[in-house]
Amino acid sequence: MSCIAGVGGDVPSLVKVAKSGRPIIAIDGCALSCVKSSLARHGVQPTIWHVLSRYDVQKVYQADTDQRQVEKALNLVIDSPAPLRAT
Repeated sequence: MSCIAGVGGDVPSLVKVAKSGRPIIAIDGCALSCVKSSLARHGVQPTIWHVLSRYDVQKVYQADTDQRQVEKALNLVIDSPAPLRAT
């Protein structure tokens, strides 16, 4: 696991890891796709890309996400037989 904020913030060691060619599973919380965009700034495409809002995880400001939604999304990501490929 690596820190996507460091990639977006141009931290050299984390950008190097992201560009190393290892498989990357990117998980974005919403349709704004900040994780995918942070990687793209450095010419990196994730191997697998999930957007949690596609799994009905609601983004609610100033409130915790419903734990049942989190568990459902986690299971979908883990058990996905054909994960969404980055496009």
